[in-house]
Amino acid sequence: MKTRKHLFSILLCLIGFDINFLSAQEISIQVSDYPTVGTQNKMFADTVGYVTVSLGSAGAGQTWEFKQALKGEEIVYNYVSVSSTPYPASVPGSEWAVQSKQWLDIDPVALLLPNGIRGFFDVYYFMKANLTPGEILGTGIGAVVEPYYSGGYPFTSPSVDLAFPLQIGKTWVRKATYYAPAKIIGLSATLMMADSAVKVVDASGRLSIPYGSFDCIRIKSKRYITTKASVLLLGSQYLPVSSDTLIQYDWITKNAGLVLQVSSHGHEKNENFTDSGNIVRLSATNATTDVGCTPDCGPQTLVPTRCTLGQNYPNPFNPGTSIPYVLTEPSRIELKVYTLLGQEAAVLDAGVKLAGFHSAAWNGRDASGSRMPSGVYFYRLQATPLRNGQAVVLTMKMIMTD
Repeated sequence: MKTRKHLFSILLCLIGFDINFLSAQEISIQVSDYPTVGTQNKMFADTVGYVTVSLGSAGAGQTWEFKQALKGEEIVYNYVSVSSTPYPASVPGSEWAVQSKQWLDIDPVALLLPNGIRGFFDVYYFMKANLTPGEILGTGIGAVVEPYYSGGYPFTSPSVDLAFPLQIGKTWVRKATYYAPAKIIGLSATLMMADSAVKVVDASGRLSIPYGSFDCIRIKSKRYITTKASVLLLGSQYLPVSSDTLIQYDWITKNAGLVLQVSSHGHEKNENFTDSGNIVRLSATNATTDVGCTPDCGPQTLVPTRCTLGQNYPNPFNPGTSIPYVLTEPSRIELKVYTLLGQEAAVLDAGVKLAGFHSAAWNGRDASGSRMPSGVYFYRLQATPLRNGQAVVLTMKMIMTD
């Protein structure tokens, strides 16, 4: 049998076939494989930059390993209904939204942006699935970037963020333009950011990160970003603020979505760069990936090492919001809302809960059903593990608007 297999391999090589190519399994991801409302992914985002990476080659059957130590912060991707966001009427046609944080890095510009903009900012991506061609459309993006975005919310016409089915060779162009009111050196202005990208699914294979290993497709993006500003005194004329190019790679798996994102530094044109400007990497998910994630991507591996109380979303909110929390073991819990004066406003959840990810909703009303006034509130989680009985108490702040 070994001799026969060896002869078969030699024959394939002689006629021009690569035996490794035949054994490589190409991965395809359909629109039905995309994360659904209720999915929560925790991502660890590097904020230092200059992490050395090895991007590997294009094509099917690749193997990648990204287990480098990162310094940064954890961000959460919550897949939520449009009605739970602050802007449901402003994004007609959207079917769901992704609430997360966006990294912005705009260099200082004399007089216009003397300090530049750098950091993570709250953001919503509004999405729509067009099932006829099988595409995911991004219908809007927004961020609160004080003091430059002075309460404004930038929108864009639909742009193709992901074009399904995702498989090697799929190519498309994403064009997005965002507008937002701003204050620049004390003057009222409008910022316009044009973010276009040529995107191609260039590889598929097995990706290993500290959380586990995943079957993924990889999307390569060449992004071209320009920012302009129109100061009130200049009328409709826009002045250039900054321009940039960068290369970005996204690894996508079934059901959980984004597993890894590696971006170059600005002005990068080498597709095989080795110094990354930003890395975002999956650290936990409540989605079952169904792609052979190791060691297991079942609920038992999704529990972190400590009890956590997440930031409510949306925040600020009106009329309702959701509060995520995580238990490391079965516990008796109480989740309550309090006013600034310490008065109990509502009991959102109580009783025995299993280990894992949980979420509770508040509609802004007290126990009698009366609407609470707008303002600052605190929510408090008390979790007492059934095994050792030592209570954990966690508190977070939230804001309800008119």
